[in-house]
Amino acid sequence: MTAIIRPTLAELEVGRLYDEMDRLDAGIVAAVQQRTELARRIAEARVVAGSPRVTHADDIDVIRRYTSELGGSGTAMAMSLLRLR
Repeated sequence: MTAIIRPTLAELEVGRLYDEMDRLDAGIVAAVQQRTELARRIAEARVVAGSPRVTHADDIDVIRRYTSELGGSGTAMAMSLLRLR
């Protein structure tokens, strides 16, 4: 006879939490893609206007904002986002 193994309530909760995290990750990826497209359009518009494609002041503002909100990991995240453009 084969025993039926049922997940515990804790295992079900962990699975539910992972599902929620997966949904958040999908939203984060979509937001990063949207941000990357906006950065590309801004750079294009700046070049058409005769300005540099990017400004270091704007980059520093992004880095400061992420670092302020997320600490050292925020710095790394901001740098990654800035490289995606």
